Amino acid sequence: MREDVNRMMGTSHLVFGAGAWMALGASANYTPGLAETAAVLIGALAPDLDHPNSRMGRIIPPLSRFIHRNGGGHRGMTHSFLIMIPMLWLSLWLWGKHQSQMQSGSGWWGWLFGGSQSESGLTPDGFLGVVMLAFVFGYLTHLVGDLLTRQGVKFLWPLPFVIRLTPFRADSSIVTGIAWMTLWTGLGLQVWIHTESTIGIPFPFG
Repeated sequence: MREDVNRMMGTSHLVFGAGAWMALGASANYTPGLAETAAVLIGALAPDLDHPNSRMGRIIPPLSRFIHRNGGGHRGMTHSFLIMIPMLWLSLWLWGKHQSQMQSGSGWWGWLFGGSQSESGLTPDGFLGVVMLAFVFGYLTHLVGDLLTRQGVKFLWPLPFVIRLTPFRADSSIVTGIAWMTLWTGLGLQVWIHTESTIGIPFPFG
């Protein structure tokens, strides 16, 4: 992967992840917090740790080279949907510990999208669980973005099956345009939920 293409793809993953996260929050009348958003952005870059020249690969070069050599190369182990299962389990386990400590009935969705809990009321386990879930969401957006390219994703790696949804190159203007369109849609929806009383158009979700 050329460095200029890699930089472009890294930016596309960031804006796609951020846009999808804001759109998801807006659908439940919720504005994401700083910690969650940061976790989404890190998650949106994390799968490319398997490429030494990626943004994440340059941050942790030894680990990136090790994964690249031993994890099936680029779009190998770190691009498998299976790798998200233990991460999701960990986030739910942390939240379960928080629930036990707080004796609260509010679940994941309730806190993230308008529930009774506030960030200041989270235990350390609860906070880590929320951040971990946001990271997993960002990770998922990366894999979905790669599915939109002709290289596709081995979504059940180490099984060799490749899934692709379009014939477009990773650096094509169409793929880049989808990412930016998602960002502007997410931003627009967030503006809508905060100004619906002013503009007089009810938000259809939430």
